[in-house]
Amino acid sequence: MAGRARHEWREWSKAVLAWSISCLLLLGGIALVGEAERTQALQAWIWQLTMVLAIWLIWPVWDTIASLRPAQGDTVNHHASPPPRRPKDQRDGVCP
Repeated sequence: MAGRARHEWREWSKAVLAWSISCLLLLGGIALVGEAERTQALQAWIWQLTMVLAIWLIWPVWDTIASLRPAQGDTVNHHASPPPRRPKDQRDGVCP
């Protein structure tokens, strides 16, 4: 895995930790209030945080896939024939 993909996964892992702590606190608030009608806003926050985390997942996955593909200049055609040799009298820098 390339350095950029590793960085993105590390940052996403930090976001998962923050999401976990946030959801635990929100769930604690929901349990403390105890009435479903009064906790709808807290439940909506859990959904919104989950959506942000899911969207954020696009970047680590994208960079991981991109790191698995070869770079544009890295393609080598092993079946190509070598370039034709020029006759000795037409080579550059050779005195007859």
